[in-house]
Amino acid sequence: NTMRDVRGVKPERLKQAQTVRHCDLSLVGEPLMYPNINSYIRHMHYRGISTWMYHTGIHPKELERLTTTTQLVLSVCGPTRQLMNDIVQSVYDDFWERFQASLEIMARKPHRT
Repeated sequence: NTMRDVRGVKPERLKQAQTVRHCDLSLVGEPLMYPNINSYIRHMHYRGISTWMYHTGIHPKELERLTTTTQLVLSVCGPTRQLMNDIVQSVYDDFWERFQASLEIMARKPHRT
Protein backbone atom coordinates (compact mmCIF):
# COMPACT_ATOMS: atom_id res chain seq x y z
CA ASN A 1 0.00 0.00 0.00
CA THR A 2 1.51 3.32 -1.04
CA MET A 3 -0.08 5.17 1.88
CA ARG A 4 2.41 3.52 4.25
CA ASP A 5 5.15 5.54 2.60
CA VAL A 6 3.40 8.90 2.95
CA ARG A 7 4.98 11.05 5.62
CA GLY A 8 2.64 11.77 8.52
CA VAL A 9 0.38 8.73 8.01
CA LYS A 10 -0.10 7.01 11.34
CA PRO A 11 -0.06 3.20 11.05
CA GLU A 12 -2.99 2.77 13.45
CA ARG A 13 -5.11 5.24 11.43
CA LEU A 14 -4.22 3.47 8.18
CA LYS A 15 -5.28 0.13 9.66
CA GLN A 16 -8.51 1.69 10.93
CA ALA A 17 -9.25 3.14 7.48
CA GLN A 18 -8.81 -0.29 5.90
CA THR A 19 -11.29 -1.97 8.24
CA VAL A 20 -14.76 -2.21 6.70
CA ARG A 21 -17.51 -1.23 9.14
CA HIS A 22 -20.45 -0.29 6.90
CA CYS A 23 -21.80 -1.60 3.61
CA ASP A 24 -24.24 0.33 1.41
CA LEU A 25 -26.20 -2.16 -0.69
CA SER A 26 -27.56 0.19 -3.32
CA LEU A 27 -24.77 1.83 -5.23
CA VAL A 28 -25.34 -0.06 -8.49
CA GLY A 29 -28.85 -1.08 -9.51
CA GLU A 30 -31.67 -2.58 -7.48
CA PRO A 31 -30.17 -4.68 -4.64
CA LEU A 32 -33.30 -6.81 -4.22
CA MET A 33 -32.69 -8.30 -7.68
CA TYR A 34 -29.45 -9.90 -6.50
CA PRO A 35 -30.35 -13.59 -5.92
CA ASN A 36 -27.95 -14.06 -2.98
CA ILE A 37 -28.68 -10.81 -1.15
CA ASN A 38 -29.80 -12.51 2.09
CA SER A 39 -26.66 -14.64 2.26
CA TYR A 40 -24.54 -11.56 1.60
CA ILE A 41 -26.29 -9.55 4.34
CA ARG A 42 -25.90 -12.39 6.87
CA HIS A 43 -22.20 -12.62 6.01
CA MET A 44 -21.74 -8.87 6.52
CA HIS A 45 -23.47 -9.02 9.91
CA TYR A 46 -21.37 -12.06 10.90
CA ARG A 47 -18.27 -9.95 10.23
CA GLY A 48 -19.68 -7.07 12.31
CA ILE A 49 -20.43 -4.89 9.28
CA SER A 50 -23.62 -2.81 9.26
CA THR A 51 -25.81 -3.01 6.15
CA TRP A 52 -27.77 -0.14 4.63
CA MET A 53 -30.09 -0.85 1.72
CA TYR A 54 -31.85 1.65 -0.51
CA HIS A 55 -34.42 0.13 -2.86
CA THR A 56 -37.06 1.32 -5.31
CA GLY A 57 -40.04 -0.64 -4.02
CA ILE A 58 -40.75 -2.39 -7.30
CA HIS A 59 -39.92 -5.88 -6.03
CA PRO A 60 -42.30 -6.48 -3.09
CA LYS A 61 -41.99 -10.29 -3.18
CA GLU A 62 -38.23 -10.06 -2.78
CA LEU A 63 -38.66 -7.41 -0.08
CA GLU A 64 -40.97 -9.77 1.81
CA ARG A 65 -38.19 -12.42 1.83
CA LEU A 66 -35.42 -9.99 2.77
CA THR A 67 -33.47 -10.74 5.92
CA THR A 68 -33.05 -7.93 8.46
CA THR A 69 -30.68 -5.12 7.47
CA THR A 70 -29.27 -2.45 9.77
CA GLN A 71 -31.17 0.24 7.86
CA LEU A 72 -33.76 -0.14 5.09
CA VAL A 73 -34.72 2.85 2.94
CA LEU A 74 -37.35 3.10 0.22
CA SER A 75 -36.60 5.67 -2.48
CA VAL A 76 -39.68 7.84 -3.05
CA CYS A 77 -39.23 9.56 -6.41
CA GLY A 78 -42.64 11.24 -6.63
CA PRO A 79 -45.80 11.81 -4.55
CA THR A 80 -48.25 10.61 -7.21
CA ARG A 81 -48.42 7.79 -9.71
CA GLN A 82 -47.97 10.17 -12.65
CA LEU A 83 -45.02 12.11 -11.21
CA MET A 84 -43.29 8.94 -10.12
CA ASN A 85 -43.80 7.40 -13.55
CA ASP A 86 -42.39 10.53 -15.21
CA ILE A 87 -39.28 10.35 -13.02
CA VAL A 88 -38.68 6.61 -12.73
CA GLN A 89 -39.96 5.47 -16.13
CA SER A 90 -40.45 1.95 -14.81
CA VAL A 91 -40.60 -1.04 -17.12
CA TYR A 92 -43.46 -2.42 -15.00
CA ASP A 93 -47.00 -1.28 -15.82
CA ASP A 94 -48.00 -2.02 -12.22
CA PHE A 95 -45.07 -0.15 -10.67
CA TRP A 96 -47.37 2.00 -8.47
CA GLU A 97 -49.12 -1.06 -7.05
CA ARG A 98 -45.73 -2.69 -6.42
CA PHE A 99 -44.53 0.47 -4.69
CA GLN A 100 -47.66 0.59 -2.49
CA ALA A 101 -47.23 -3.09 -1.58
CA SER A 102 -43.62 -2.40 -0.60
CA LEU A 103 -44.76 0.40 1.71
CA GLU A 104 -47.10 -2.03 3.48
CA ILE A 105 -44.37 -4.67 3.77
CA MET A 106 -41.88 -2.16 5.17
CA ALA A 107 -44.37 -1.16 7.86
CA ARG A 108 -44.30 -4.77 9.12
CA LYS A 109 -40.53 -5.32 8.88
CA PRO A 110 -38.35 -5.14 12.01
CA HIS A 111 -35.76 -3.09 10.12
CA ARG A 112 -34.85 0.44 11.06
CA THR A 113 -36.47 2.45 8.26
